[in-house]
Amino acid sequence: MGDDIIRLQRVIDASSRYLTSKTVGRNLEVASRRIKSVRRLIEAVIEPHLDKIDRIHEGQDTAIEADPYWLEVCLKNIVENAIHHGHHPICVRSYSKNKWTYIIVENRGHFVENGKSAGLGLGVKITAELIKEMGGRFKLTKAPNISCEVSFSTRPA
Repeated sequence: MGDDIIRLQRVIDASSRYLTSKTVGRNLEVASRRIKSVRRLIEAVIEPHLDKIDRIHEGQDTAIEADPYWLEVCLKNIVENAIHHGHHPICVRSYSKNKWTYIIVENRGHFVENGKSAGLGLGVKITAELIKEMGGRFKLTKAPNISCEVSFSTRPA
C-alpha cells in the first residue's frame, strides 16, 4: 500500500507540473538515464497482468535513454487502459527499426473520447507529453469497434 501512495503522489505531482508547465511554457523535468534492457522493463510491467494479455512478442532486446520511473508509469497506464477499457485480444510487442525501439500495446476496443472514461490513469494526453519529454514519440491509432493501438517509441542509447 505504501508504494501505491508514493506512486499516486508522483502521478499527482507530474500532472500538476504538466498542467502548470503548459500554462507558463515550461517543460516537465525528467531524469533520463540508460535503461539497459527494454525487455526487462516490459516484463516487469506486464507480469501482474499475464492472465489478461493474449499475446506477447518481444523483438531483440535493446538499451534506450529515458526516465525509467516515468517510462514504467506510462507503460503501466497504457497496458492497464487496454485491459480495463479494451477488448481481447490484447497484444504487447516490441521491436527495433531504424535506430528506434518501439513498444506497442494493441487491443480491440473503443477509444474513449472527451474524458467519458471511468479510469483514473494518467490519461493519453499526459502520457504522450511524458514520452515526448523523454525524447520519445507517441502515436495513437484509433479505429472504433475494430482496434485501438497505442504505440510509442524511444530512441536507443
